[in-house]
Amino acid sequence: TAGKSRPLFNRKENTGRRGKRLNAIPPRPNEDGVSLLTMIKTLGNILWFLFGGFLSGLAWVVSGLILCITIIGIPLGRQCFKFASLSFWPFKKEIVFGGGSVSTIANIIWVIFFGLPMAVGNMILGLLWCITIVGIPFGKQFFKIARLALMPFGAKVR
Repeated sequence: TAGKSRPLFNRKENTGRRGKRLNAIPPRPNEDGVSLLTMIKTLGNILWFLFGGFLSGLAWVVSGLILCITIIGIPLGRQCFKFASLSFWPFKKEIVFGGGSVSTIANIIWVIFFGLPMAVGNMILGLLWCITIVGIPFGKQFFKIARLALMPFGAKVR
């Protein structure tokens, strides 16, 4: 068929002309080998750190140190250090949730005494940031912290 051209995008298969999946295209690196997405996340982390991340992370570190003074408070202090690592630089981090029955019991106790107020506070801040288009990435980070506030035991921050 000489006069017919193939469509640029096949909706049924979600592939382009060469058969590659369109939603699986990796970000292209620039001349230095750094992708635009990595640069944007780094810029987001710097802005986050300057406009509150440093104080938030420092507060979590101090809270963790205070809780680790007693033997009973050590598990709670470790969770505070997890929050601190996420509060300093949240944009390049992801949270992997897991754990067993002990983590579930610890998370239930955590939610009753600490997690619910933290999660609600972070959700409110996230909603406030999402009012503007520019604030949506920051709001998403607050939502990430709110989810961790509900289930910190068994979760790993990478």
